[in-house]
Amino acid sequence: MSQNTFEPTTELIIETPNYEPIQTEPEDLSIYKIGCKPPHNENLDVVEDLTEGIQTTDPNEKQKIKNRGTGAGGSNTNKNGLPYEEITTLIPGTRFKHIRDIPLGKKTIQEVDIDGNTFIKLTKGELKNYMITQKEYIKNEKSLQPDECYLDEKNKILNIIEKKFQQTYGSVDEKIQTAEFKKWFYEKQYPNYTIKYCYCLSDWFKQDKYKPDLEFNKIKGFEVFWGKDDNYQGKIMDWLVNNL
Repeated sequence: MSQNTFEPTTELIIETPNYEPIQTEPEDLSIYKIGCKPPHNENLDVVEDLTEGIQTTDPNEKQKIKNRGTGAGGSNTNKNGLPYEEITTLIPGTRFKHIRDIPLGKKTIQEVDIDGNTFIKLTKGELKNYMITQKEYIKNEKSLQPDECYLDEKNKILNIIEKKFQQTYGSVDEKIQTAEFKKWFYEKQYPNYTIKYCYCLSDWFKQDKYKPDLEFNKIKGFEVFWGKDDNYQGKIMDWLVNNL
């Protein structure tokens, strides 16, 4: 009687490792050492740190460059504007004096004196909130929020300072062409006030390609100030008290 012989079989199992997808672009291109280009993209412009002297690849290592829509465009749109707004904010001195704080909801706003003239200093949504309390706000489809403004209640003048910081090509390029519309819209929101409107710009806008934009603003009566000028603060204060 014959027996069936079973030969064991050997199964070769090859395990395929799970490869992580290779990231070809860094997640955050917002902060690099000054003078260094981001990896994998030779066409990106070098990001210059406006806060002077800060060189870091770690956003948490030193002060971050922040922005509220006035930055360098693209991935840097919310990274680079706020320090410029802070650097160019008027500060107390010989001509500029703090008078008192005024409660506004959970915050306070400042009443200030410039060359003997009283202004209420407002930024962003503070303008709308203050005007609502004064029953001077006309509701529209949207509201504009100034980077910095000085309200002269005595003469009913609203002085708007629009700040634009730019260091690479991006979405800010055309935004110095909007002064005429914004002035009109501020007049629509606050019809009982005269609107004065000016720009505070970074040196990026001194390039030849912006000459037509700057010329147009001059023709239309919109002053342009340069945030890095040695006497920037004095020039802004001259503008605020002019024709009072």
